[in-house]
Amino acid sequence: MTRVVPKCSIVIPAYNMQDTIVETLDSCLAQSARDVEIVVVDDDSTDGTAEAAAAHAAAPRVIGIPHTGIPGAVRNVGVLAARGIYLQFLDADDIIAPEKIASQLALLDREPAGTVAYCDYAFFTDEPEGRRLERRGPADSDYWPEDLAGAFARYTVIHRFLFPRKLVLDARLFDPDLSHAEDLDLWLRLTIGGTRFAYQARALAFYREHVSHSLSAPEQERWCRVLVARKVRRLIEEAGLADLYSEVIDEIEAREVEAHRASVRARLRM
Repeated sequence: MTRVVPKCSIVIPAYNMQDTIVETLDSCLAQSARDVEIVVVDDDSTDGTAEAAAAHAAAPRVIGIPHTGIPGAVRNVGVLAARGIYLQFLDADDIIAPEKIASQLALLDREPAGTVAYCDYAFFTDEPEGRRLERRGPADSDYWPEDLAGAFARYTVIHRFLFPRKLVLDARLFDPDLSHAEDLDLWLRLTIGGTRFAYQARALAFYREHVSHSLSAPEQERWCRVLVARKVRRLIEEAGLADLYSEVIDEIEAREVEAHRASVRARLRM
């Protein structure tokens, strides 16, 4: 019996997101692209996240794993379990527009193989008086090597992108040693390696603000960004680009080191 390969897999890592995962799955179910599978990887939640996902009308595959607390490691499980040609990553408290996947698949049909699609995004909050769109993220049509410093200055917002699954596999997935900034790390590794990015000036991805994340830890996040900067330095040297980008990577690393020190000082003052 021939196994049907879906066009796209939506990979959702989840940990204690019972209150938001239903809306996230609603946005998956609402996709105008129909040839889509949904893979939820539950990082051993202690609330009803896995049960809420399993009961949802979107009928996701729910994979339970021992708790890691490492988003990249959780996503990697989903990537390896996914069957789709393309990957849509989506955190369990965020949402995507109904046309997001179909629009980006259409864009990629016009691009060379191995291209990654990405779009604009917006932030939202839920207030007692209702949902409020906070602000639109910055439009950014330029990627490495034109704007390496800008890459570190922006929110990565992983669900803006639509990746060919083979590209992520060839890049050896997310770095499981990074507790934060693993999406920035993947993005930069791909771009330094020559990946082409196709941009849509439309906000098709929506990032929820003011939700308490179990992994929120500014000090750890800042240190991971230092590690990513140092990895980028090594990669540009290996790619023969050190002469072009050594000065900007010096500035980036110095900035990230100082930001980490500031977060440590802030913690010590608490």
